[in-house]
Amino acid sequence: QCLHLDCALVLLLTLRRSFTWLRSRGMDWLLPLDRTIYFHKMIGWLICVFSVVHTLAHIINYGIMSRATGVNMRDYLFDKTAGWIPGIVTPSGFAILFLLLIMGLFSHRLVRKSGRFELFYWTHMLCLPFFLLMIMHAGNVWKWLIGPLCLFGAEIGYRIGFICCSERGRTKVTSLQLLPNQVVRLKIERPPYFEYNAGDYVYVNIPHVARFEWHPFTISSAPEDEDYMTLHVRVAGGWTGRLYSMCQEDATRLERQQSRQRIAQQQLDSKLSPFQSMPMQLEKSTMPIMLDGPYSGSAMRAWNCRHALFIAGGIGVTPFASLLQSLVSRYQSSMNACPHCHQSCCTNVPTSLGKLRHVDFMWVNRDLLSFQWFLELLLDLDKEQSVRGSVMENFLDIQLFQTGTKIMPDPHQPIYSTTVDLSGIRLVVLHKIYRQLVTNTYLPKNVISQVFRDVALRSGGRVTVFYCGPASMARVVMAQCKKFGFTFTKE
Repeated sequence: QCLHLDCALVLLLTLRRSFTWLRSRGMDWLLPLDRTIYFHKMIGWLICVFSVVHTLAHIINYGIMSRATGVNMRDYLFDKTAGWIPGIVTPSGFAILFLLLIMGLFSHRLVRKSGRFELFYWTHMLCLPFFLLMIMHAGNVWKWLIGPLCLFGAEIGYRIGFICCSERGRTKVTSLQLLPNQVVRLKIERPPYFEYNAGDYVYVNIPHVARFEWHPFTISSAPEDEDYMTLHVRVAGGWTGRLYSMCQEDATRLERQQSRQRIAQQQLDSKLSPFQSMPMQLEKSTMPIMLDGPYSGSAMRAWNCRHALFIAGGIGVTPFASLLQSLVSRYQSSMNACPHCHQSCCTNVPTSLGKLRHVDFMWVNRDLLSFQWFLELLLDLDKEQSVRGSVMENFLDIQLFQTGTKIMPDPHQPIYSTTVDLSGIRLVVLHKIYRQLVTNTYLPKNVISQVFRDVALRSGGRVTVFYCGPASMARVVMAQCKKFGFTFTKE
């Protein structure tokens, strides 16, 4: 019965659309909707362990019965009368165990993080024959699975209808931009009636890259942008690598075309500059893209917090970029012109910000080039904060950290810290000891502790920490949240 219950739960925990609906109704404060992936993994491993124990127990039991009765053990194993489908019990049992081991092996973190997400994705499709074999193997399991399977089938049907029969699931990429450190910015024409919240994510399929592969990415633009939406994709495997290579080829081809246009312009003395013709070339090179979503994450809870601390590591900044852009849009929509100086500003916190009254934004990168991913956003935030008397003056604090410097510090000094003024934004450069590994984004514990201490001193109430980034840094942030009594949520 434990296996039956676990199989039902592991299926229920994949209902992304249902969880998005529950989150939009405020049920995330009552249900652990932020931990569904974690619970799905744990229950999946429990199913693997219980299935091995279940199989070994039957084999041992058949061996004992064989010794007691003198009947060959093979006759017990392959009894053609056992099961509600005669003779199917043992073959289906071994097939189920084989499928489980395959899914479990390729679901391991080493496989998913090695850039071979496709192996994880396609082997997980074996869940379909797995559940079919489960129903054939055990006569009562259908009572446990009928509800979850119906909900799962309804979600799949809705997603297929959303993608194939609706304009909301099909659109096109209008521009591709190569950014530092192998990041591609996709600007997508926003489909009609495609509504999403700041911090939401979508599953993306680009037939030009791979026809049957879907990959999740956080929407990095604000929902207030009605004409377009953006995704920032960092190279992390086969699919993202192919997308980046395709963008590089397009960029090289456009550069050559632009060069030829300049030569032709000089020869023909045309009045049209080569820069004016580039948008037309980009429009011709638009490619179709399919969207499945949007699905909500924990970041949408930020509007219900009084004091939010956003901590991003590397490309994990995307949900917070969406939130901060939405914050600026809501702030600008509430601006009023001063009758004396005619300068527009907002002196009161807009009601559209909900309960949110203060935001601390902390972004950690290994090098300065990565900050160019959202440099315009950072400069816009700094511009709004520079208006004297504006509510944004004290509403938002930004700290940018760089951890990947190659400078060799004095080994007798644990950490070196210097502050650099970057358009009014505080940039803290941390030089790490050369003995420490630099393969992952890493922030020393005492620096994070100091940030948390400063936030605790400035906050007048409960602080909620929203984190998105490497798992190694998440453990440090979680420990500090427990130390200072902050609420921790992870994308």
